Amino acid sequence: KQLGGPRYHCRGLDSFKSGRDALRSVADGGVWNWVLVGPDAEELPLVGGGSGFVDEMRDCAKEHEDIVMFGLLRLVFGVGRLKRTKYAFVHLIGPQVSAVKRGRINAVRPSMEAAFKEFANSTVAFYDLGADDLSL
Repeated sequence: KQLGGPRYHCRGLDSFKSGRDALRSVADGGVWNWVLVGPDAEELPLVGGGSGFVDEMRDCAKEHEDIVMFGLLRLVFGVGRLKRTKYAFVHLIGPQVSAVKRGRINAVRPSMEAAFKEFANSTVAFYDLGADDLSL
């Protein structure tokens, strides 16, 4: 299921049928290295995803300033036998989200983290970020 109709879709959404499929791809080392989903731990509605790393994730988040999103980012360090894969859980809040909606949706954060653990154990979590906070 994708979130809220066509205006919420970033890029690459033809690649996956659901947020669950996209999360699995990111966690399993697939073509995407990031994914954003809407605040529903059961449906995991797909907002966007891709292989363009943090810059692409930030651009997608900027397209959706009126929603709260949760994301998974795959980070790979080292090469050969020293190669390590780590995951970051990301909680993004668009600047146009009202205070009431923000509080209501932020209450689902624990259930979203639990849902993401089905796919990957995050080494680090970033909470209450704006799109401009996404940088390395």
